[in-house]
Amino acid sequence: MGVKIDISLENPSSTFRNSEVLTGTVFLSTSDQLVLKELKLTFRGECEVFWRDYQPHQHNRNRHENQAPYHPNQYPYRHQTEAESRRRHPNQIQPVQIFQYRNEETYLDSSISLPLPESLIKSDENLPDEFGIEFKAEVPFSFQLPSKLPSSCELKQGSVKYFVEASLTSQNSFLKLPYESDKSYKKPFYVIGDIDFSLVNEGLNPVEQEESKVFNSFSCGCKKGGNIILKLQLAKSGFVAGEEMNFHVSYENESSVPINKITTTFFQTISYVTKTKEKEEICNLWEDSEHKHVLPGNTEEWKKCLQIPSEILPTDIGGCKIIRIRYYLQVTGYASKGREISIKVPITIGTTIAQED
Repeated sequence: MGVKIDISLENPSSTFRNSEVLTGTVFLSTSDQLVLKELKLTFRGECEVFWRDYQPHQHNRNRHENQAPYHPNQYPYRHQTEAESRRRHPNQIQPVQIFQYRNEETYLDSSISLPLPESLIKSDENLPDEFGIEFKAEVPFSFQLPSKLPSSCELKQGSVKYFVEASLTSQNSFLKLPYESDKSYKKPFYVIGDIDFSLVNEGLNPVEQEESKVFNSFSCGCKKGGNIILKLQLAKSGFVAGEEMNFHVSYENESSVPINKITTTFFQTISYVTKTKEKEEICNLWEDSEHKHVLPGNTEEWKKCLQIPSEILPTDIGGCKIIRIRYYLQVTGYASKGREISIKVPITIGTTIAQED
């Protein structure tokens, strides 16, 4: 049978914030004849980034350098390109090169020893004569989490994970049944990283950005042009999940080209960082597209409101260096012939509601 180990946390959601005390109980049971030496708890928190890139194998293009130049009267030979080879042999597997990228970061690595109950500290003299007598014990524990831990997350190319591991060591010299000398059990738990808006530069300050761009048009052989001025205003740039973001957009059209469409996007960028390469993903969280017309010589204004998703990670996961998460609010105006004007404002997502003055 060996030893059965289980860990129960008092918080049923197994979710904690920085500097909170993690409390729980280790449950032990065994019916084997053995002597236990030590019960140790290890608290671990780590981040891992990993992905693979697949690229077509680069053939050696210089392998025919030493051959004599081809002459059309010699023999009907022409070098076959890779595209032609794939068309002639569609079922042939093309060779690829695999590049692996990995990086790791550790945030928590602490161990504590717990006192074993007397019922499980047995000597060779008081071992039972018959098997099947089950010994049970409950060992409570508490551990204060450090501050500035990043949030737990599970992403496509990386993750931040936390767990507590209970390991039990026995003395093999007293064993009378086959038994593993070291027994362990892992229990995951989750951390919500904190971002203090009072420490975020300009997180509570009003934001106002302006972009100006020249749009030209041709009429009767004459070139006409002027500026289109786009302004974006927010009361602050720091928000939490589930909070409403109110902003103000204005267009001043001094050109001869009308604005036909306006798109507002709130999006997330995730960068996975290794020593040799970075990989970025972009995900749109909210988008609003309107066919509004800003005619030449006119000025238009809009007030908009978006609800930040309730399940969203804080900026940079609250302190991770190899998984960078950023948020942006972008407003784009589209004119004819694919011309556009755009403003992008960085947004900070925290874990405590930012109060406006």
